[in-house]
Amino acid sequence: MKKGIVYYTNNNCNDIIFNAVIKRLSNICKKNNIDVVSVSHRPIDFGKNIIMDLPSRAESIFTQIYEGLLASEADVIYLAEHDVLYHPSHFDFVPINKRVFYYNRNVWQVDYNTGEAVYKLSRRTSQLVADKNELIIYFEKLLEIIKERGYSYKMGVSPRMHNIKGINNRGVVTFMSAFPNIDVRHGSNFSPYKYNKEKEIKANGVPNWGITLNNFNKYLI
Repeated sequence: MKKGIVYYTNNNCNDIIFNAVIKRLSNICKKNNIDVVSVSHRPIDFGKNIIMDLPSRAESIFTQIYEGLLASEADVIYLAEHDVLYHPSHFDFVPINKRVFYYNRNVWQVDYNTGEAVYKLSRRTSQLVADKNELIIYFEKLLEIIKERGYSYKMGVSPRMHNIKGINNRGVVTFMSAFPNIDVRHGSNFSPYKYNKEKEIKANGVPNWGITLNNFNKYLI
């Protein structure tokens, strides 16, 4: 079973974060023989690069992922974004059921400027692992419906978490990788962030990574 990454970006990210993410992913892929298809708005040197001149919006993300899936030769796909620092253990997970979408919930958010860390249970597109063919079927239908009816953020962003009639939302399972991933909050994130003290935990660092508060730059080298 061949593993592959479909990496998507609108190229709207701090260069320091952008380069750190690609450097980490490149090292992980070389050590684990993982293929990469990157889909970007402007050319980048990362895997098999597909360039799509698109506006920065949810529909574009769906389109980029779909085109990346079609170009990938892998069996299992790990979706990856330009502002997430992935831990190698994330790619140790292998789907048991081909028809199920698996979300890694072991992900912390860290503020780029302050290094403050926050944890919240979530299902994010950047943490999705699934069978390639099942993803292709899903995104093909999703894009077809959006073309017919349009899209609004109320419909949701994460696959199989969409509130759209005619889309299969059954078959979602979560897992926890051995070590966390870090979702970097930098002010240009596609999804806005608002702290909820009742549902989230603040900390001065990320488990198994170390102290990030006023010390986050060392993780971006």
